[in-house]
Amino acid sequence: MELEDTALIKKWRFDWSNYDFFYEFTPVSTHAQHIWMEKTVTARNEMNFIAEVLPAHTPFGMIALLDIDLRNQKAELGRVLVGDMSQRGKGRGKMMVQLLCNYAFNHLNLHKVYCEVFADNARALETYLKCGFEQTGIRKKHIYKNGSFKDIVLLEKLNDPR
Repeated sequence: MELEDTALIKKWRFDWSNYDFFYEFTPVSTHAQHIWMEKTVTARNEMNFIAEVLPAHTPFGMIALLDIDLRNQKAELGRVLVGDMSQRGKGRGKMMVQLLCNYAFNHLNLHKVYCEVFADNARALETYLKCGFEQTGIRKKHIYKNGSFKDIVLLEKLNDPR
């Protein structure tokens, strides 16, 4: 992810079709988005990526490793979004998750990648489970959204070659 991606990320993050996937959904100005991007691309404990369709290098989504903890060999998988609506339903999310887990385990030498998702986000839950994540818990009524509290599912994947 580069600062040049600011307008694209803003477009994806604030598209109403993505509203249900985010904990918070507060529209921001272009200036505020630029400040967020500057902080994000320079953060030392996270890695943010733009996913592209090859060979045209057409951006279609984003994904990140957050709170990277090299001492304890773990990181949170987050900011997973197939922003280009024409690319949804084609396995792009699964591909992004698999590639980033492979990078986390085989390049960064992490032991665990974890994430959380709304309990009613069936598509995301199915993707994570297909990618080898295991459900480790539920945070009951954890996030207030659309007038009620929603449950959050906790998932993790271990780099355990056994």
